[in-house]
Amino acid sequence: MSLIGYLKDKSMKIVKEKFKFEPKFNFYWGRIYFISDNKEKKTKILWAATHEYLRKQFLTEAPSGKEIDSFVNKVVQNWKRAGRSVFKRDLEYDIYAVFPGEKEVALSWLKENRKA
Repeated sequence: MSLIGYLKDKSMKIVKEKFKFEPKFNFYWGRIYFISDNKEKKTKILWAATHEYLRKQFLTEAPSGKEIDSFVNKVVQNWKRAGRSVFKRDLEYDIYAVFPGEKEVALSWLKENRKA
């Protein structure tokens, strides 16, 4: 597990892994863990964003590592807004795509490779 850092909140710890690129399907993906302050609850968020989605977000042909890290921080903030309800399930999927069918491909890949 390659960590890029963690955030400490009053009610939870947030751990972000370094993003990875899946060249066969042209998307970036990673894991974010939300751990309750008493460590009794833990939720893993598997996220994916297609290259095209990030390209449009940052108006560039090839998003930089810094830009992708910035995107991951936004994903964290979106989930953090849920507060303690983030712990409803042990595993969540969060996928960002532009074209029809890309979400399904990314979701299927994440489900098959979630332990990778």
